[in-house]
Amino acid sequence: MWAELTAALVESDIELTRSAVDTFDAALVDAETPDLARTVAHLRAQDPATPVLAIVPRGNVELAVTALRSGASHYVTRPAGLELAFQLRRGVERARAIRDARRTSSPGREVGYIAASEVSQRSLRQIEALAANGFRAALLTGERGTGKEQLAGALHAASRSEVDPLVVVDCAATGPSQLAAALFGRAGGAAGALELAAGGTVYISEVADLDVAGQRRLLGAIRRSVFARDGGGQEQPVDCAIIVGTSALESRSPRMLDPDLVDALSVARVHVAPLRERLEDIAPLVDHFVREFNARLGRAYVGADALALRAMHLYAWPGNVRELRNVVERAMILNRDETEITVGDLPPELVDHAPEALEPPRAARPKSDRTPAPPTVLFELPTDGVDLAALECALLEQALQRAAGNQTRAAALLRISRFALRHRLEKHGLEHLAHGQRGRPRKA
Repeated sequence: MWAELTAALVESDIELTRSAVDTFDAALVDAETPDLARTVAHLRAQDPATPVLAIVPRGNVELAVTALRSGASHYVTRPAGLELAFQLRRGVERARAIRDARRTSSPGREVGYIAASEVSQRSLRQIEALAANGFRAALLTGERGTGKEQLAGALHAASRSEVDPLVVVDCAATGPSQLAAALFGRAGGAAGALELAAGGTVYISEVADLDVAGQRRLLGAIRRSVFARDGGGQEQPVDCAIIVGTSALESRSPRMLDPDLVDALSVARVHVAPLRERLEDIAPLVDHFVREFNARLGRAYVGADALALRAMHLYAWPGNVRELRNVVERAMILNRDETEITVGDLPPELVDHAPEALEPPRAARPKSDRTPAPPTVLFELPTDGVDLAALECALLEQALQRAAGNQTRAAALLRISRFALRHRLEKHGLEHLAHGQRGRPRKA
């Protein structure tokens, strides 16, 4: 049947390929066949997951590029031999994996991109559309820490199989002198990401940290589908999808981003919203990170309590999802014997901005009940009176002792705000009893 389909493609019999595609897991096309682009387009239109392999004469780089730009999934040189068998098997596995993923789940969840909010689901829908249409290059924009790398992983998972490589180049973490070689390879030396990701995907994070010359070379690789190693050498086809990520468009950063590169990628541009604009994602993200750190740290946490989640919803998250992950990890590392993240486990910046909103709710009487409720007697005043200052000191000390020095928990036990607790500690010279305080007991 491979021979029948190949013969049909060589003859450019469009009607035959259109009817035959449903019975094949992959398609072979001779790159020298007339009307190559139209043939490949018809094959891809039936099902974008179907791999289309182009057979190219050895050494004909221009024809290989033409085949890839026409929509072929991959190319093999003639005579093909074992390389053809390998690429056919990989193409079939990839197509089946993509179809299975479509039926079973969202492409984002398995790679850590949680999309409970409508804005995140919109980003995932755009990713799925790009994958379904066989994208060759895409641009992901958004602030640092929003999850662009996870979304790039979702796009790779939706358009490739498990055997296809995903190579990540973090421009912000790579030395400027090493970036060109990391991307394009070095003449007479190691291969770069564009070669290592053959048949898969390259994700280039924070591309604005790549110098202008490097961005222009990347633009040429995207537009012409060819590149050359750093330091010279023969041009070779770009045989992978390219995803570019940047936060430069969201900030007033001095880093320069080539406008032509942005224009070239604007057709396939997906924006990743900051966490403060998708608060519905916080709770499922916390659960995701708790499961991750339970496995890594050997804990048995079940999540975060309601008050801690409220604190998280009131916070602006300048560090976005990355900051939330750090907060969860810190809480679980510092509290070995607990099973739930509480307000007291959160860093001060999360709870200091809205202390009143984080006080435990008090029971309210029904509005229809206008009769004042009798006060609950919690303490009966002795007949000879009491030293109020000493009583307050004792209550403060007991609350801090029970909260292991944690001011937020002690304040919750006393039904006062953290600021009110601090005021009373300073009033009585008890700052030394709380964590994070450098005060000493006042001399009598």
